[in-house]
Amino acid sequence: QEATARFADYAESRLADRYFLVRPAQMSANNQNSLLLLRNSLFDKNSVSELTSHAMSSLESQPVAAGDLLLIAVSASSTQGTPDTGAAGTIRGATAPRHFLIA
Repeated sequence: QEATARFADYAESRLADRYFLVRPAQMSANNQNSLLLLRNSLFDKNSVSELTSHAMSSLESQPVAAGDLLLIAVSASSTQGTPDTGAAGTIRGATAPRHFLIA
């Protein structure tokens, strides 16, 4: 979801008991940031790896600004099984084994 930095701070402080917030390393100058709230019981917070810079570098001539995208890799929590995703992740036609697209 796209939101302000102020909302991100609020969400981190008020929802931390059930969710953790993932925000881009480079926040938007226009205060329109892509954010993810992930359920603590389903995802391992310590496994989050931001991949946004990889995508941004391949979109050099596109009208994409900091905060527009947020790409991450994250592992399922070992305590609660795996999330029900329903779809295998595919990027530009290349299958990513053991990865999931969560929509």
